[in-house]
Amino acid sequence: MANVNVQTHKGDTNLQGYTQLWVTVSPQKLNLTSNVGVVSIFVANLGPGVAENTYVSLSATGCSLLSTDGERWGRNLTFFLGNMPVRYTKTLSVIVRCNGTIGSIIVTALSDNCDPVMASIDVQLATNSPSASTQLPITNLIATATIVLALIFLGVYLVRRRNEKRKRKKKTK
Repeated sequence: MANVNVQTHKGDTNLQGYTQLWVTVSPQKLNLTSNVGVVSIFVANLGPGVAENTYVSLSATGCSLLSTDGERWGRNLTFFLGNMPVRYTKTLSVIVRCNGTIGSIIVTALSDNCDPVMASIDVQLATNSPSASTQLPITNLIATATIVLALIFLGVYLVRRRNEKRKRKKKTK
């Protein structure tokens, strides 16, 4: 299971009399199967006017790759939504693949008469997947080595102690 942190933003351009766009992503936690999952992007025009020539752009970094069909993968996708009427909502589905352990995706919605708004997603490969579980953290390695060395020293001490007791018994007889 991937951890997905979502930040949602609504344009604050209403003070200027411009149209307000809103963008968010779902789900809050992305379940990856074979390192692939689907993210839904919701874009809405909150008004007061038509959002002209609206675009949604996605940029991926780290392990994240994007696709609309599951065959062609890349780091950038752009959707043209055209003119969005007031109270209109558009849902986009994007396939996300993670070829490592950590990545992020920035989603930006903009139009000719609205300031850009953004949402971000942090993608992390599940710890129970094959590629992530094969990487043993250095702290686990150090702890394991310390325990093994302690057991070796304990074994050496016990063998020496036993041998000393045997020598004492032989001397007393």
